Amino acid sequence: MPEINDIIETSDPSPLFLWWQWALVGIGVCLFLYLLSFLLKRKKGQPRLPSHSNLDLALQQLTALDSSKNDSNRLAVHLSLIVRKFIQRSFGDTALFETDEEFHARSTELERFSPEATEQLKNYLTAVADHKYAPNPNHPAALESLIENAELLLRNLDSIDLSAPQVTTQAS
Repeated sequence: MPEINDIIETSDPSPLFLWWQWALVGIGVCLFLYLLSFLLKRKKGQPRLPSHSNLDLALQQLTALDSSKNDSNRLAVHLSLIVRKFIQRSFGDTALFETDEEFHARSTELERFSPEATEQLKNYLTAVADHKYAPNPNHPAALESLIENAELLLRNLDSIDLSAPQVTTQAS
């Protein structure tokens, strides 16, 4: 077979990117930087919302409840959720994900609360559960009482100092 002399071997490697590929990379970087600066400017321009304490948030939710609604079962559910969310946010407790019976079963393990606060919390959650599952729960006075008791309970629980050790008495 005859030798082909018209193909010349070169020692220069081919370029990694062609000119148009470098242009696409440059345009992509410019677009990314523009988008990043746009997002950062947008975040700086937004007014910061004032941070509310857990008590303030729970009290706002309580005042937003309308006790004149026809479905007082739903209102009792909301009251229970407000108190349980407050306990979860303030103390890291799992009361939000427990039934009333589960909470009562482990209520003796709540060392972070004083015995009086634990008893008050148990009584309130029992009253809400009784109202929630009552056959005829439409008692506006009882609902107003539950809302007022929720506010007192939340204020009482908010005053608990978590840094101070709670002394609990256990019967032998």
